[in-house]
Amino acid sequence: GVAAITVPDNRWARCDIKSIALLPNVLANQAAHADDAFEALYVRDGIVLEGSHSNLFAVYDGELV
Repeated sequence: GVAAITVPDNRWARCDIKSIALLPNVLANQAAHADDAFEALYVRDGIVLEGSHSNLFAVYDGELV
């Protein structure tokens, strides 16, 4: 595993501007690195959605979820 931080999912706040579509991902990744973490995990309503630049998965009791 790797160290990660959580960040609010604000990526769709300005989805009308296509040229900055990936800017939130870059900023989240920079925030993770500033906290000595590898990844920033987007969270909305208490649910982890995805990483800023990585896939993620979890294994509970030997089962991939």
